[in-house]
Amino acid sequence: MVVATGAKAEYAAVFIGAQHADGSRAILAALGHPQSAKLLLCHNQCTVGLATDTVKVKRSKSIDMRFHWVRCRVGQNHFRVQWIVGANN
Repeated sequence: MVVATGAKAEYAAVFIGAQHADGSRAILAALGHPQSAKLLLCHNQCTVGLATDTVKVKRSKSIDMRFHWVRCRVGQNHFRVQWIVGANN
């Protein structure tokens, strides 16, 4: 997968991390341990805006549609995406 900008690359990374966490979340819920919204940390503010649907990027059309799955899960309160300083990430 070739990603053109830093925001797209971070969005792809958040997508992959969220997919892994969602599997664990589903297993734990099936075992009777419901989970609260899990925190995903990201050092790109544009990516956080894309995931939380607070930023509309003009060139976001080139982002693979499957990455917007994260936005849907954030809306369902499965995940919280938060910005963190790059040195601390």
